[in-house]
Amino acid sequence: MKTRVLLSVFFSLLFVLSCSKTEKLNTIVSDDATGDSIFLGYGTVDVLKHDIFRKYYVDGLNDYHPADSLIDSLRPALKAVTFKVIMGTWDTRSRKVVPQLFNVLFSVGSYDPSSQSNVELIGVNRAMKAGNIDLDDYKVKRLPLIIVYRSGEEAGRLQGKLSEPMEKVLFDILTKKK
Repeated sequence: MKTRVLLSVFFSLLFVLSCSKTEKLNTIVSDDATGDSIFLGYGTVDVLKHDIFRKYYVDGLNDYHPADSLIDSLRPALKAVTFKVIMGTWDTRSRKVVPQLFNVLFSVGSYDPSSQSNVELIGVNRAMKAGNIDLDDYKVKRLPLIIVYRSGEEAGRLQGKLSEPMEKVLFDILTKKK
């Protein structure tokens, strides 16, 4: 009887702790300004596959054709690299640039951009807020903001419209000397 009570208390405590650490991913809310559905907070690539966002995401993946030579060169450069992507599903630049990033990362083949440990998405509203996520440390000036980390340290960032192809920008960031 004593063991049963202890096990019950243990599992109840374990449940409470697991619930408190779990963050809700891929939250879609109504934009206060327009009433449109937007992605807000933390997410994965799966949120972009949602019916509301699928057209620009899938079209963006299909319409972008990265240079094979740079994809081959990126493969070894992506070791110990992670990305933080701050975007707005309502933002036209985010709708263009983010699918390009995912296209390049999927094209590499040996990198899994669908894993949240590799790519962390943060959706913001038009006021540049992401629910209860503090974005001050990221110094967001334009969307999308893509921060590239190597071994946990910032290696570079892309912000707003790109002046060169995505794979070239990533290659330059990942192969520059410190």
